Amino acid sequence: MGARRLSLGVVVMVLALAACGTPPTDAPSTSARPTAPAVGGLVFTYGVGAKNVLDTARGTFTKDMILASPIRVPMELSAGEMARIFAKLHEIGFFSYPAVFSVPRAERGGQMTPFASYRLEVKTDTGTNVVTWDDRFGSDNERALRLRSVAHLIESIIVAKPDYGRLPEPQGGYL
Repeated sequence: MGARRLSLGVVVMVLALAACGTPPTDAPSTSARPTAPAVGGLVFTYGVGAKNVLDTARGTFTKDMILASPIRVPMELSAGEMARIFAKLHEIGFFSYPAVFSVPRAERGGQMTPFASYRLEVKTDTGTNVVTWDDRFGSDNERALRLRSVAHLIESIIVAKPDYGRLPEPQGGYL
């Protein structure tokens, strides 16, 4: 009886190992596809003076209250929200942007006042990439438009959060 169980166990293990073996030759190779870096989190600052801060590692959002002290609340992004952001980052080629992005002088439109400033720090398993930019010129520069699309996506995710909706409106304004 014990030998029969041992034999059956060996057969099951051999079948399991065979199932884990190399894929058939007509199966696509996963090693041939480039893989995106694994994401560790992001810090996104935005607004006039870039005083609104989403920090996914800390799970917080800080809202600029202009004349009053900033307010910090817990805020976590879901795996789906993070996936949307990182898909957009890869779509626009975020990891190829310089640390300080500015629209070339020849492509600048009129200056906007007040204007928003941004800083996006993305942590991956391969390192940290930080891009800062001021959105002070009404420009149709393609790379600027792509950064704006990422900023708008992240901002839309933030303002859709229930905790954000419970925050008071800032007092005062920027000129």
